[in-house]
Amino acid sequence: ANTAAPEKLGKILEKYQENPELLDGHLEPIITSLMATILPKMKLETKGEKTSQNSTVSATYTGDAVMHRAWRVIYYLCKTRGYKTVTKFFPHKVSHLESVV
Repeated sequence: ANTAAPEKLGKILEKYQENPELLDGHLEPIITSLMATILPKMKLETKGEKTSQNSTVSATYTGDAVMHRAWRVIYYLCKTRGYKTVTKFFPHKVSHLESVV
């Protein structure tokens, strides 16, 4: 696997800094495929004792190089287009929240 691919993409995305809205038509399929890679490898675990008022929750990730590269691509997309635009395309299913609640 090419470890320099996210950095190459970052260089390409730098060209869109002045008109980042040009990326909008392509964001959804890119982010959907990245999240399809990330979600199966992500495990939410609750630390500490659950109470009705306070619960400490953290996400732990496997040390997978593919997942690391996927997060790097998301970072570059957020840097170029802005996190508010990018996170609109993140999955928001109840099943992703059930472990936290």
